[in-house]
Amino acid sequence: MKILSFLILTCFTLFAQQNEVNQKLENLFNKLDSDYVRYEQNNYNLNLSQKELDTLVKQIYELYSFHWLKSQDFSHKRREQNEKEFYESSGKIPLHKPVLGMIRRKIDENKGENYFDIITVPYYFKLKILEIDHFRKHKSGGDYYPKTTMLCEIIETVKGEHLFNDGDKIELNYLNHWDVGKYEEGEIYFMPVRPWNYKDPTNIEYSPNLFPVDKLSMEGGSFGVYPIENNIIKNAEYFQIQDKEWKVFLRKFKDLYILEVEK
Repeated sequence: MKILSFLILTCFTLFAQQNEVNQKLENLFNKLDSDYVRYEQNNYNLNLSQKELDTLVKQIYELYSFHWLKSQDFSHKRREQNEKEFYESSGKIPLHKPVLGMIRRKIDENKGENYFDIITVPYYFKLKILEIDHFRKHKSGGDYYPKTTMLCEIIETVKGEHLFNDGDKIELNYLNHWDVGKYEEGEIYFMPVRPWNYKDPTNIEYSPNLFPVDKLSMEGGSFGVYPIENNIIKNAEYFQIQDKEWKVFLRKFKDLYILEVEK
């Protein structure tokens, strides 16, 4: 009886948490929809108080840091439902506006270049690549694409402690035709990470979150790779931190991009 009661309580708690996240997402996008109306009326200039903007930053950070999959699923279903309503109404119900693009520009203008994209990545690790396999296959529909899988050990969890611990092993994947810079076995990297190929929630794969190479960098492919050699981080201009010494970089990264929010 105690076990049954515990299971019922657990299910109820999870259901309540999911409803709470859904409500937060509804509130966020309703607010952004309202802001977009003012944005259009004001000649595409979004006027928000600093308090309003800081509140939005924290809401976005919380949802994309701790509920990334739910946020992606919500955005996808919201877009699908809106497109369905648009076509069924012969255009009488308008398509949603690009509200995330609007708020991304405003946040970057206020907080710094690339800020929005950096804070919406759910995980950051200092890790060591143990093995690299370039000959795996990724199935999409009826087609197969060559992919690379990297077995890594997390040395330090910079962001994502609610799911990962130092010392955990994690597999990271990317398709071979992605223009990614060079990774090497046995080397240590600063790695932004996001879920990838997550249609099956019981078997989520992960991928490096690929940021474009800064225009000042000439190494590797079109997407950044951030090796740490002799406690110096390389190629990390995207993060708008000038210091290359790892401990200094890490402290400034946390000060800038790791926010205190209610989980």
